[in-house]
Amino acid sequence: RNYTLLLVMGIEQEEEYNCVEGKLAVGDEMVLFTDGVVESMNDEGKMFGLEKLQKSMDHFEKDALTRVHRIIGDVLKYRNVNQALDDITVVSVSRLN
Repeated sequence: RNYTLLLVMGIEQEEEYNCVEGKLAVGDEMVLFTDGVVESMNDEGKMFGLEKLQKSMDHFEKDALTRVHRIIGDVLKYRNVNQALDDITVVSVSRLN
C-alpha cells in the first residue's frame, strides 16, 4: 500500500490555513489522526511515531472501523500503562462506490 503521512497540526485561532480539495476514487481511504496518536509514549519515553502508525496501517483490514480499532489498539498496547498526555483520535473515511 502507498501512504502519504502528513504531520498533524493543532488549530490555532490566529493561524491561517490553506484549504485543500480533492476527490477520493472508489476504494480510496483517508485516515485522519490527532497528534496524540503519534506522540503517545511507552514506558521508556519513546513516541509511537509516524513509522509505527504506518506499520499499523499496513495490516489489511476489511473495513474502516476495523482499521481504526487496530490503530487505537496498537497505540494503547504501545503506551502500556502510561497515561495519555493528549487525546487519541482516529477517523477513517472511505469511498465505497
